[in-house]
Amino acid sequence: MYLPKPIAIFLLLLTFCLFYNNANAQLWRYLNDSPEKEKAAELAIEREASSVKTVSMIAYSDTLHYKVITYDIQTLDGLVDKISMYYTPFSGQFTIKTATDSLTIDDYSSTDSVHLVRKSLLELIYTPRGGSDDGYQNTMILYVDKGKIGIALEIETDHQFDFPNGWGEYYATVKLAGENRSSYKLLVKTNDRLVSKAKHAKNHNFNRSFVLNYDTKRNIFYSNLKLVNGWFDVYDYSDNKFKANHFQGRYPLIKLKDREYYYIKETWYRAGKNIFTRKNSLVADCIR
Repeated sequence: MYLPKPIAIFLLLLTFCLFYNNANAQLWRYLNDSPEKEKAAELAIEREASSVKTVSMIAYSDTLHYKVITYDIQTLDGLVDKISMYYTPFSGQFTIKTATDSLTIDDYSSTDSVHLVRKSLLELIYTPRGGSDDGYQNTMILYVDKGKIGIALEIETDHQFDFPNGWGEYYATVKLAGENRSSYKLLVKTNDRLVSKAKHAKNHNFNRSFVLNYDTKRNIFYSNLKLVNGWFDVYDYSDNKFKANHFQGRYPLIKLKDREYYYIKETWYRAGKNIFTRKNSLVADCIR
């Protein structure tokens, strides 16, 4: 059936708006959020910013606006640089950039918090896009060295989910100890809960604590080095599919009980299983 162009564009925008509202409602449901709390969080995100700029763009014959929020950060060699962050509407991508470098978060939903934990370390807490019964939150710590953005850490810090006759949540908090790179330690506390009305034997509520060391050469937080020699399905955002890659070497690892994150070629990957092949997989939420 042929639809005139104006009607087709209207239906497309209507579909997007319905999806956007449903997605946000889902996010508020799982992260105990609300439109009012979202506004308060937006103001908190801008509190430590050095500048906030509103940018306009044209999409589907309509004018849309988004904010570019910039933070001053001390580089590892003692200079001052600027990190800007913004989400481009309809792109699904969140951009983190300096004048000479940039990173991208695919499948982005919202920013929850931005905070300078030290003059040279910027903490970003964001929500990736979840499913109909899943809500997620990731925490990353950024730095700048010689004009290049580095990721000292990226881990999942919240996962809330429902299932028939039950629910579960994994929650983690991070706290930085030490005043300089030679004394940094990252304290991670986790809570893992599962409540099932049908299978009581699976119910649990575990609290755990971990201490991550700081590597002054790689400028990352990690648990230890792990010898790896094998094939992994690595998600390729450019093709939207997994591709087999072979890795061999000793790589920095963050191990938080069952959750593992590998630092390979200046990128953090979360380890898991490819749900289609059940093979070992690596997924990077933030890429260069």
